Amino acid sequence: MKLNDYSESLPAPAQPQPKKINLAVLLIVASVFITVPVCIFALGYLWLTQSSFNSVNEIKADEVDEIKVQMLNLRRGPQNRPDPITDEKLRSDENTPYHTDPDIDPTLLIRPDFDAFLGSLRGAEQVDRKDVPAVAYLGKIEVRFKDGRRGTILLKQSDDYPGPHATVQVWMNINSNWYRAGTLKDLRTVAQACADRGQKVPR
Repeated sequence: MKLNDYSESLPAPAQPQPKKINLAVLLIVASVFITVPVCIFALGYLWLTQSSFNSVNEIKADEVDEIKVQMLNLRRGPQNRPDPITDEKLRSDENTPYHTDPDIDPTLLIRPDFDAFLGSLRGAEQVDRKDVPAVAYLGKIEVRFKDGRRGTILLKQSDDYPGPHATVQVWMNINSNWYRAGTLKDLRTVAQACADRGQKVPR
């Protein structure tokens, strides 16, 4: 037998088996590439949106450059709104917490009103989150300081109206701190007067 004939009779070498992809390893790698950027983004967002103060008492009006106020879902009822204008005509059954007044659109307050507006929120009682009842969104106050610092005060209102004469309570949320901030009528009286003198801005 010739050498060539012998080599032709040998079986072809087996092809190497393709490596199996370990599904568990693939899922771990994928989760790392997805989870890490999401966590970094979330932490960065929380850091950027963190208010530079934890209480209204820390805000000094002479250090503030701008205050923007917006209030929504303003509940009616004589006990919840500023005294109505003399020519305003509302039936008693239309003047209850189950009805709402027009919003206070985003408004930049004028500088002479800074102290009066902030004064209406100073001295609010700090409470534990577990002591805050069911609340609904009421609006927000955005503060910008002359040195570039910023902060946001979220306003909430009690979301339980046991009757047409219920007095709506206001709550403030600053970072992770909660405060009982008095009645809706007291805050609206000051906020509406300041907003009437301020400058409306786009939503």
